[in-house]
Amino acid sequence: LANLNLLDSHDTARILSIASGDEDSVVLGLALLLTFPGTPSIYYGSEVGLEGGLDPDCRRSFPWDHERHWNQRILGATKDLVALRHKHPALRSSGYHILWPPDDGDGSMMFAVQRIDGDDCLLVVVNAGRERETQAITREQLTVDEATLVWGDGTLTTGDNQTSISVGPRSAAIWIVE
Repeated sequence: LANLNLLDSHDTARILSIASGDEDSVVLGLALLLTFPGTPSIYYGSEVGLEGGLDPDCRRSFPWDHERHWNQRILGATKDLVALRHKHPALRSSGYHILWPPDDGDGSMMFAVQRIDGDDCLLVVVNAGRERETQAITREQLTVDEATLVWGDGTLTTGDNQTSISVGPRSAAIWIVE
């Protein structure tokens, strides 16, 4: 809980530059940053897609007077994920349980984690792959009676013995689960 988590800083290139302009990678990084245990740190300007190489280029000034150049997709994802973290104690707690991939690995590009704090329980799933990915998680790993998608794009189907989770390529999804 004492970790300071960041994607970029005054000592690194900017995250959008590190990702070679790949907005999907930046949004996936933000989804992980803002749902991991610890304290997320967003370097000024990264929330609007400010680019910059290694120091001193990473220290560009914030483009206050150039709002039309702000990356609205990255800004929207940042705002939504910060609001979700603020609203849900589970995203600020130590309750963290990796659901996928299994310990033996399977070559999957999907990562699924359950965040828990008391009655607040969220399921965070990231698919870094280039194809839609669907995984089944057993009821012993994750019990879902009801699920509400609160961010991203994915489907979740519950059965008697498992929960099937499907997330599109290069995207993430977050559900409140009961």
